[in-house]
Amino acid sequence: MKKSIIFLGLTGILFHGLYGTNVGQWSSARMILAGNEAFGRDWIFKAPVNKNGLQLWQDETEAALGILRNYVKNNKKNHTLLNDCILQINNASYDLINGIKITYNNMFSPVGRKSITTAQMRLEKKIQFRPLFDSIVDRMLDLKLKISVARKKTKSVDLLAAYDIIDDIAQLIINTARKAAKSVDYLE
Repeated sequence: MKKSIIFLGLTGILFHGLYGTNVGQWSSARMILAGNEAFGRDWIFKAPVNKNGLQLWQDETEAALGILRNYVKNNKKNHTLLNDCILQINNASYDLINGIKITYNNMFSPVGRKSITTAQMRLEKKIQFRPLFDSIVDRMLDLKLKISVARKKTKSVDLLAAYDIIDDIAQLIINTARKAAKSVDYLE
């Protein structure tokens, strides 16, 4: 408990330098809650995507990416890695949302369930849709590795805070994509 309080305090101090006094602008905790509301807590395909939760997920993602874009814009240095990370996170979030919607509609919606009549069809659907989520996980793990390497090369507190935001978002996308990949296996 003490460690998490200290970590949150230090994170707040680091983020203050990154984007000034608007510390409440983005929160990984709010993004976790938004993900749970949008996609479900345990089994993603119990119900269609919750539109309110999805909007919160998109708002939190955009807030974090906005912070990173502002940092790149305000800092006169060339930040090719940060620009690449922003693009990759944006694409991964978009792919995750669309993958979940497509999988639900094809496998788990009432119409989708009726179209799957045999065990062979069920297996083919799993084989078809699970790689969508596995590829998102792989891309975000590669991104986290790049950030880890870049983190070791910098001493800038602001840049480290930007790397922390990227790392947090990438991990949240990984967690949701892994949950979706496992949920594909639970077709009844």
